[in-house]
Amino acid sequence: MDQYKHFHLSIDRVARTINMGIDYFPHFPISVCEKMIETNLVKGKVIHGIYLGPIHPRSKHKALASKYVWIEAPDGTVIDPIRWALEKSYPHIRIFEPEEAIEFGYQKVNKESEK
Repeated sequence: MDQYKHFHLSIDRVARTINMGIDYFPHFPISVCEKMIETNLVKGKVIHGIYLGPIHPRSKHKALASKYVWIEAPDGTVIDPIRWALEKSYPHIRIFEPEEAIEFGYQKVNKESEK
């Protein structure tokens, strides 16, 4: 996590760089993650899994939880550009240390889309 310890990535910067509106992030999560890597915003690979963390009862995106994706940096740091849609909070990029990932609801199904 050393590289990402004090890392802050604006969701507005991500949206501009990958040329996608923030409101579309929950609808195209794999594309968001892949484009973040392809445009060198972050280094890592796309991880496919299940989200077991808190979901706001009025979230329109509850179905995301069963087919969830996030980015895993080379050091294991979790970079998540869509969690806000499940929590129904202000759009932002969430970053977790590797040991926090399970505690905060991330469960890997397999490792695909390695970049």
